Amino acid sequence: MGLHLLVLAGGSGTRLWPLSRKNMPKHLLPIGTRGETLLEATVARLLPLQGQIHIVTSAAQQRDCAATLAAMVPPLPEGQQQFVVEPLARGTGPALSLAVEHIVRDDPAAVICSVHADHHIPDDSKYQEALLAAAAWAAGTDGFVAVGLKPVYASTGFGYIELGDQLPSSVLDAGWSRLGRPQGGAAPHLQGYVGRSFVEKPSLARAEQFLQAGTYLWNTGLFAWPGRRFLDELARVAPETSGSIRVTADAQLAGDAVAAQEAYGGIPAVAVEPLLFERTATLTAVAADFEWSDLGSWPDILLARQRASLGDDSGNVLEGAVTAIGCSDSLLLGNGGRHVVVIGAEHLVVVDTGDALLVVDAGSAQRVREATEELARSGRLDLL
Repeated sequence: MGLHLLVLAGGSGTRLWPLSRKNMPKHLLPIGTRGETLLEATVARLLPLQGQIHIVTSAAQQRDCAATLAAMVPPLPEGQQQFVVEPLARGTGPALSLAVEHIVRDDPAAVICSVHADHHIPDDSKYQEALLAAAAWAAGTDGFVAVGLKPVYASTGFGYIELGDQLPSSVLDAGWSRLGRPQGGAAPHLQGYVGRSFVEKPSLARAEQFLQAGTYLWNTGLFAWPGRRFLDELARVAPETSGSIRVTADAQLAGDAVAAQEAYGGIPAVAVEPLLFERTATLTAVAADFEWSDLGSWPDILLARQRASLGDDSGNVLEGAVTAIGCSDSLLLGNGGRHVVVIGAEHLVVVDTGDALLVVDAGSAQRVREATEELARSGRLDLL
């Protein structure tokens, strides 16, 4: 029973415009706290787990992802798919389904963990423990596992997992027996619960109720499952999608990109939660404990760098040709070929890329997506 690690490396991250563009997605930007790309940081975090690493990406991003990881990712056995290429953007549900189809053909007993390439995780060891425990719970329950974090505030920007009863530790022990104990360390024993439901980005009132109830976790988007179970459930709840995934994989293995695009193009776009996890009777939620951010906005970047002690005494994070006078808690990035001077600003984000300049109050940073939509409507596709 082999461990496989799927890294979702697609999308563009429009909330980090103007740095993030269609041809320069968030996970390929050097915005890690050590100046590395988020994709590099993610893969480096996974390497100690000694699983087989697969990158799920788009055709447009495959070359850049491969170049970024050329010296990092150990090659897979001959015939296995290092890069699973999504012919068209269809969301995490079809993308993961296609990857699982390829993996299970080579390893029918595979246990698979999926992670995102663009998340910020300061504590690698706790993250690794959570993934290993999720894999063991998946092996023990022969079902789906979602890794969640205890909410620390009422967030309307995250999804939530509702918890049911605790599961007995004997199930986890059985999973470790099937999966095999980690080499050189103890097997993590994180608590597992019956996963009752997912709630996507609730209202503030509901988020406050979830926080008070103590029976909800933030959904991190980290999952685990036995590969064969994933495909069996997909065939049960979405037979047309299941059939199209098989046709797509056949076409890709035959080198027929046109047939692959035709088959995959007919699949509805959907996230993996509503496609499968919300429709299965075997969902487990694992309660993990590590600092996590999806770096979905400029204030997230600012906070991550402040916590990594990369800010000045006033909480400013400066990069490039920037002078800050009387500023506090501001993110000022001047990489556009000119000198940027900011005076008397608080909680401000300034990003200069040369062809575009973003100036936004940190409290309004979630509206950056609106700017990209307006640029698209006005025909400025060259800026996207």
